[in-house]
Amino acid sequence: MQRLDIQLINYKIQMGQGDWNRWSAIKGFDAVVASRVNGVVPPSYAWFSFLLPTTPETQRRSMERVAAAYKDILPLPVPTNAHIRPRIGYISGKTNANHVSGTLFTHLFPHHDFEAVDVYVFLTAQHTANHNSDRLLQCKRLKVIALYGMTDDEAADCIHRYGIDVLIAIDGWNDTPRPAIVARHPAHVQAQWQGTAATMSAPWIDFILVDDIINGQPPGWCSETAYTLPDCYFVAGHVHNPCIPPTPTRATLNIPTDKFVFMNLNGTDKLNPDTWQMWMQILKQCPNSVLTLTVKSPAIADRLLEHARAHGVGADRFYFLPWVAWYDHVARAGVADLFLDTLYSGAHTTFAEALWADVPGITVIGPTMSSRVGYSMLCSVGLSELGVPDVAAYIALAVQLYSDRVLLAEYQKQLSVNKHQSSMFDMRKQAKAVEDFTITQIAARRKNITLSESL
Repeated sequence: MQRLDIQLINYKIQMGQGDWNRWSAIKGFDAVVASRVNGVVPPSYAWFSFLLPTTPETQRRSMERVAAAYKDILPLPVPTNAHIRPRIGYISGKTNANHVSGTLFTHLFPHHDFEAVDVYVFLTAQHTANHNSDRLLQCKRLKVIALYGMTDDEAADCIHRYGIDVLIAIDGWNDTPRPAIVARHPAHVQAQWQGTAATMSAPWIDFILVDDIINGQPPGWCSETAYTLPDCYFVAGHVHNPCIPPTPTRATLNIPTDKFVFMNLNGTDKLNPDTWQMWMQILKQCPNSVLTLTVKSPAIADRLLEHARAHGVGADRFYFLPWVAWYDHVARAGVADLFLDTLYSGAHTTFAEALWADVPGITVIGPTMSSRVGYSMLCSVGLSELGVPDVAAYIALAVQLYSDRVLLAEYQKQLSVNKHQSSMFDMRKQAKAVEDFTITQIAARRKNITLSESL
């Protein structure tokens, strides 16, 4: 397995740097991992799987290879604690970090109904003080439990003592998780939500919280029971943060004011030759337009320009934005005319931020969870027609919206109204959905206990 580990590291580096020389080999990597019978596949592989043109079945099997490393961990006894209010637990190593998972969920936690439920946040890693750890401290009725400093067994025992009804794994396989804690099944019911854009294929995860669009994959796409939330499964309440500055002007960002601005603010690891070819065709058919991207270094920008020249597109069609502080990054989403989603692993948080800024986006509806998130968001804000079935339709739609500014303005107008009804931006709706799920699980457990007693 060491050879695959080395390949994974190299492929990650290459994709992040815009080096696509080995794309033909990288495209088939998920099938290679899925076919493994022995050996350890690290949890970090999950994120890489999202970037690939894989299938739900292949991805489920590759995630099984990750979960196999923890197959011998024995579960704890079912918790027996009795308590008045339902108990919801969240477990993560990044909730208290300067990290996107922390940003999204610390904006959710305060919206739980603390008169009706008790909410615990279990932290598996320690981080320096930041805006997310500050928000955890400010939410006084939230019960924050530090697990760092404990072994995995000690941490699982700690959770077990609280008698948690539903424990939600925010990290999933991503972001340096500690899966051996959750693998001991310390709570009555365990679910994953948002952190991993795929099934975890882990027997200790009972449910995956999704929506109807995400669950529209072929049957058997996930090992968990899919619980569909009423609207969009994604949480993006951070867009309401008062620290976000006003949208900067295009002139401030050195973006031409007389051009149509296509934008994608994902990390460059989500870019690939297939997405790039699609975007280059759009630029060729939309001559008075530019594409705005964000890059970590000038060297990456230079490599992307090389790829553009290979398609006959000049450097003057691109504007590269540097990485900036989180609040400034969110504010920049509003400078675009149209957000262009990537293939295979679509935008998540950046797509939501663009929609909140009244910037419509277009996406290809893919076969996997990571390639369906954009469509889920579009459906949530009433713009389902901006999700298309294939690359040809994507290019045609981008060109149409570039040419028909009246139609684009109508989509912007719809978005400015509809976004306020979307649960993606309404954290009370999302918190209520989790509370309802928890109450449903408690009722099912009590029914099973009553049935077993009658037998």
